[in-house]
Amino acid sequence: MTHPRIDNRLKYDPDYRGEKDRVISGRNDEAYVITSWRYLDVFFGIAARNWGPPEIEGLALSTSPLPFDHLMVRLGPRRLRVEALAAQLDPLPLWDAVRPVNRYLSLHRLIAIPSEHVAVSLFEAAVYSETGGIPRSWELWYLNPVNSYLVAQFTGPETTANLFAGADVSVAVGRGVRLFGQLLADDFQIDTDTTTDREPPAYAATIGASGGALRGTLSWSALYTRVSNVAYRTPAREEQYTRYGVGLARNFSDYDQATLRVTVSPRPRALVTGELTYLRQGEGDIRERFPPIPAYDDSLTFLTGVVEKTVRLAAQLAWSPVAGVNLTADVGRHFITNAGHLAGASDGRWVWRVRGEIRCRQAGALRW
Repeated sequence: MTHPRIDNRLKYDPDYRGEKDRVISGRNDEAYVITSWRYLDVFFGIAARNWGPPEIEGLALSTSPLPFDHLMVRLGPRRLRVEALAAQLDPLPLWDAVRPVNRYLSLHRLIAIPSEHVAVSLFEAAVYSETGGIPRSWELWYLNPVNSYLVAQFTGPETTANLFAGADVSVAVGRGVRLFGQLLADDFQIDTDTTTDREPPAYAATIGASGGALRGTLSWSALYTRVSNVAYRTPAREEQYTRYGVGLARNFSDYDQATLRVTVSPRPRALVTGELTYLRQGEGDIRERFPPIPAYDDSLTFLTGVVEKTVRLAAQLAWSPVAGVNLTADVGRHFITNAGHLAGASDGRWVWRVRGEIRCRQAGALRW
């Protein structure tokens, strides 16, 4: 499977690392090979993935970064399976250093679907790189799909990484209503003996619900999500949970968000969505240096500094007039308080995007 795409918007995308001085720009959104057996899938290539509720970016892996090359294995039947993913990230220098070091990402999760109404998963993620001047490459304890990264790190002194674990659940409660939640536990201090034990807790969480009405012509979702200030980072810059400066899961920290969406289908092949979002953003950033030990305090946990507050009112349109032609539009108005983290400053802006897409598909089978 390969899906090259011409998209001149990439020339103005700060997260795009390709050539921007050409007449046209583009990239491969999908390019992969996959082999499948009854209880085993092996995938290698580029594809976007979101490990979490589809209504929002997952807490372990999301579509925030542009799709990147990775190896993924799925083992087991649909109702009880293990998925493992490994990728090489961009090199980063240590804080106060110049020479970049290689970095690697490993994730895995156990998915259980005991009934058609309930799905549960447990996941772990690790970013690891050079330690103490010793270069590192792929390590078997982070490639083993059924080994616990936490156990490997705390029982083997040769391992060190930015580790976190979490869980998510989805429950259908009837009348088309689904409840969902996801929790990430990055770092919590249990001991209280030394100054370093006062490190702020690092966590993230999402809760929400979705459903439908009017015989399927209307759908809705409501959610609340929170990411603490120091989630996804450690004192080691090379363990930053990013790829080319973009978060592998959430692209921001130190914020919370509540969102309500309602979608209707006014005519066949057309969807209209209304959105109301309230967002609070502190001054924390997953790309910034970890707070120094003397600054450890509960005030560093969540919504630090001057908190910027945004109310977003938006509408989206998706229409496919004929097969292979997709038109989308997104128009929103942002009302901002404490704009730019300046106390008392206010701002209001329109945000909009219009997109047209023509897809051509050629499929076939190879037989031998």
